[in-house]
Parts: sequence; C-alpha cells; structure tokens
Amino acid sequence: MVQHKDINHFLSLHLYPKGNVHFHGDEKHVGAVEYYRHWLGPEGKKSWTAITFEELFKLMEKNYTDQDGSNWVNYLKDRYLF
Repeated sequence: MVQHKDINHFLSLHLYPKGNVHFHGDEKHVGAVEYYRHWLGPEGKKSWTAITFEELFKLMEKNYTDQDGSNWVNYLKDRYLF
C-alpha cells in the first residue's frame, strides 16, 4: 500500500503472550517472531515489530494516566492476562 501511494506510513505490530514458547522460542527452537523477522527484507524489518501483551500494557500504563486510560488498561489485563 505504501508502494502504491495508498498510505504514507505503515507499521505492523504483532502482539503475543510472554508465556507462549511458540512465539519467543526456547533453547531448542527458534520462535515464530524471529523466524518471521528472518524472512523480511530491510524495508519490512523497518515496518514490523513484535511485543508481548505484558510489554504493551506497561507502556499503556505509563502513557495513559487518566482515569479512562487506567480503566481501559485494567480491563485489558483482566480480559487477556491476569
């Protein structure tokens, strides 16, 4: 879409739970995140990232400091993780 000038900027964000070995791998296996990143070209690597739900919620807590933001983060934590 960027190449066709449909949009100016693009970022693909992959969210995954910290405890899921499929995504982050272990001492025996490369995780899906690193495996996928390996196949991206230089431009793709600039526009793709992966973070855990836990990392995202910490960033949200830091940046959404009003009551509505806090309520939203607490809802997401209850819904997805904790």
